[in-house]
Amino acid sequence: MNIPLYLLGFLSRCGPQHGYRLKRLIAEMTADAADIKLPTVYYHLDKLQLQGHVTGSKSQEGKRPERSVYSITETGRKALQDMLAEALQFDYRPKFEADAVFFFIDSISKDVLVTTLNRYRERLEAVLAQLDDDREEGAAVPDMQSREMTEVVFSHYRHHYLAEVSWLSDTIDRLVAKGSRIPS
Repeated sequence: MNIPLYLLGFLSRCGPQHGYRLKRLIAEMTADAADIKLPTVYYHLDKLQLQGHVTGSKSQEGKRPERSVYSITETGRKALQDMLAEALQFDYRPKFEADAVFFFIDSISKDVLVTTLNRYRERLEAVLAQLDDDREEGAAVPDMQSREMTEVVFSHYRHHYLAEVSWLSDTIDRLVAKGSRIPS
């Protein structure tokens, strides 16, 4: 995951922010795509500042402690453009560790396998339900372009989860079929 891309992206879109607010924006807007911890945010903000991609200034609201507010620089905007272009140069080659089970299916009970796959399908269906809930929250984003792009991201994840659920259903049906050659 390219954490600097998210940080620069939100600073570009939302203007100057303090680290905790950036973390909240990331959690609220990209939770399904990015799991970024608060200490990681500050670590990367420090690195981005050393690279000249962001500047930091001190700010204090009322009696609250002083905190750093970060702004993206012109070199940061260029770096963001480069990161976005690089992120589009991806190869899609999924690897599924669980497929090893099917190579050695004769070493596992069919009942255990079917039970485990059914549990996995239930977990994926729960993730899909949560994704749909999060999608509705994303629809509340005020900026039309951001809302459309948020929909694209949710759609991407939803398609992948639906494909996995479909594959699981087909596989479970194959395993429980009477003529299945898979050992019981």
